[in-house]
Amino acid sequence: MYVFNTTLNSPVRSIQAKVELFNSSTLVNTYYHTDSIKSITIERVGEQSKFFGFGICHKANIKLINIDNQINVSTENHFKIYFSTDNTNWLCPYPDLYVSQVNRNATTNELSITCYDKIYDLAAVTFNELALSAPYSINNVAAAIASYMGLTLNKINVDDTSFEIEFEEGANVDGTETLRSILDDIAEATQTIYYLNQTELVFKRLKKVQNGDLYITNENYIDSDFGKSRRLATICSTTELGDSISASITETGTTQYIRDNVFWDLREDRAALVNNALAAVGGLTIAQFDLKWRGDFRLEIGDCIGIQGLSDTSFILNDTIEYKGALSEKTLWKFEDNDAETPSNPSTLGEIVNQTYARVDKANREIELLTSAVSDNSEQIAQIYMNTDGIIANVSSLQQQVADNYDEISDEITTIQNAVEASVTSEEVQLIISEEISNGVGSVTTSTGFTFNDEGLSISKSGTEMSTTISEDGMTVYKNNMAVLTANNTGVDATNLHATTYLLIGNNSRIEDYKGNRTAIFFIG
Repeated sequence: MYVFNTTLNSPVRSIQAKVELFNSSTLVNTYYHTDSIKSITIERVGEQSKFFGFGICHKANIKLINIDNQINVSTENHFKIYFSTDNTNWLCPYPDLYVSQVNRNATTNELSITCYDKIYDLAAVTFNELALSAPYSINNVAAAIASYMGLTLNKINVDDTSFEIEFEEGANVDGTETLRSILDDIAEATQTIYYLNQTELVFKRLKKVQNGDLYITNENYIDSDFGKSRRLATICSTTELGDSISASITETGTTQYIRDNVFWDLREDRAALVNNALAAVGGLTIAQFDLKWRGDFRLEIGDCIGIQGLSDTSFILNDTIEYKGALSEKTLWKFEDNDAETPSNPSTLGEIVNQTYARVDKANREIELLTSAVSDNSEQIAQIYMNTDGIIANVSSLQQQVADNYDEISDEITTIQNAVEASVTSEEVQLIISEEISNGVGSVTTSTGFTFNDEGLSISKSGTEMSTTISEDGMTVYKNNMAVLTANNTGVDATNLHATTYLLIGNNSRIEDYKGNRTAIFFIG
């Protein structure tokens, strides 16, 4: 955040601009508002339905007049953008912006150049490329990503230990995650947003106690639209398998969900992490608004602003700055509710004795499901553990019985444990994996449609349209006797394939939804 004064809000102001063109670290040329610059547009777009847990990438469009065709710009170049109010003291408030696209208009002799900061390219870089070895902390991961970009790490308004969480065996990653998704998970786990400036990767936590860095009066409005403020009241962490933990403040408000976070999913202290997150940002209130005004190029992402006509303050999270000899800015923050965003199998921090969790260990390719219920004198535990070697199921019951011994005036506590391995009691199906098929029995068929013989395992049930066969050669799933999914030594053949998050093809390609209503294809090789 820069030091603000009244200069930019004065009735009469003069703002100058220049851009520097670089090839690697070499300055190629400088272009000014008085010669080649036609316009500069800078966009900073954040999430519309989150209070934290996202990053903002700078995008710029620079238009240069190239009358003599002497300006040469390619994707090998990058720009620095400067503004001044006195044509002497120049401020560079944005990170280096790397050329992504150059369009030439032969009629107008105009170059339209699209640029992004380094965050843009992290969507094609995987976690494996950091070459981090466990143990490490969240801070170690963030610093490694900053170093990868040639920057240092800076944390603003973070006064707790959220960055210091240690991972003795590493976070829940398999190495193919993009660095952009890792940054998002870091921001979620630390209740921050992230962005770049000239020298730093910055993680900033929005302040609950808000003193506006800049106050915008209605004299500086061009157009305005104000909405109701939104308060962050609940934080809910939910895993890939729907195991959810939530914490809430006493006031009503909005819920933010943290889904499949690689730094939280396998933690046994996830409930404490959720509680700590609520303590950090619970109650954060942000005013909704859409404002077109005279603008201030010194405002950084996450700076707090007060606006005349709004009872609550807001933040710079979405804005577009436009320079055409004069400066203007469009700034907004609107919370978009997502009705589909709900937890599954929710639990609360108070449910200590009735626990359920589901863990997906990506690195070791293991899934563990556990549920337990504890009463005054008994405990029931059901556990399923799955890995590449097989499936282990366990159901146990522990009972404590108290018998009064009147002769000795003492209590005798007897503990009785009943355990069943490899059983599915709800369907009354029992598969004793550890017991060999003997005495000439070559096949076992249950009353519920399970058949286990030397050809494999067949599962079907009267009245249902689905059936499954499993053998040493693979697995086939049928619907009305038509194969809809086959997995064998030739690969996987599916009638319909739905990937919830993304689809990996081979070693190089990744397809996913991008920013709501778009589709992205990334090279990750």
